[in-house]
Amino acid sequence: MRRREFITLLAGAGFAAGAPVAQTRRPRLGMLMVGNEAMPLVLERRAALAELGWIDGRTIDFVWRFADGHEDRLPALAADLISFDPDVIFTHSNQGARAAARATRTIPVVVGAAGEETMIEIAGGLARPTGNVTGLTLVSHDQHAKCLELLKEAHGTAARFAILVERQGNFGGYLEALSSALAPLKVDLIRVDADEVDLEAAFATMTAARVEGVLITAAPAFNTATMHRKASKLALEARIPLVATFEEFAREGGLLALSTNYRALIRRSATYVDKILKGAKPGELPIERPTMFTLTINLNAAKSLGITVPPSLLARADEVIE
Repeated sequence: MRRREFITLLAGAGFAAGAPVAQTRRPRLGMLMVGNEAMPLVLERRAALAELGWIDGRTIDFVWRFADGHEDRLPALAADLISFDPDVIFTHSNQGARAAARATRTIPVVVGAAGEETMIEIAGGLARPTGNVTGLTLVSHDQHAKCLELLKEAHGTAARFAILVERQGNFGGYLEALSSALAPLKVDLIRVDADEVDLEAAFATMTAARVEGVLITAAPAFNTATMHRKASKLALEARIPLVATFEEFAREGGLLALSTNYRALIRRSATYVDKILKGAKPGELPIERPTMFTLTINLNAAKSLGITVPPSLLARADEVIE
């Protein structure tokens, strides 16, 4: 054997011993979405992950599954995602979170975001998740309490408020928690359960109880275009000031909304995916409540209701509708 051929053979043998023959696969992220792929928030999720170096087809592989607004499809879609053996599953909404949590007890699940009660239910707690689920809440008890504080500030003589909750939702003990938080304001709270179908009956109950304001809680069933319009219209007709944590209610005729900055949540949830892909465990990542909000005040609604919003409150608003 010639000397040059011998050296080449040794170099080839060294390369074979020092490096794997097959490439390891890229990390895989399962994306369980309630809506469809045309939604702008899908692009924002891609962008938020790309900013952290996770680019689909280059540094990571995304596997998308869309329910196209049909929440009943989520369990089957979650099971389908599991078959691709993803390193992490990302989802959002109460039903998306529950579907992913029921589909796997081992694959890390990041929720960005869902209701506080749902996250406690499936993760075992906010400060120290006990299973494979972590992420963010869409709203918090404190945010609902703050909505009522703002209502009291805008409508200082009011002393009796209704809390509208989803009939099928998990709101056990919620009224007591809000009553405790609002004790210094000396207001009475009553709970009214409803859905879109019997919303007229719910407002009739509020009228009979002579409430002076209503908080629409952040239930997914309430966050629809139909609900935004219908509840706001019924509130104006009943002359009941309406506040909520979704800004669309204020745009449709509610008095005010203290809404979560959802785009900030998307970026924050991307950091959770990033940390888990780099080795963190879900139990090491406390579930976070939102920290960035937008205050929207509808002065047209205030005038219709005979409410003069204090200048000090208007000055804090991010948007005033006139």
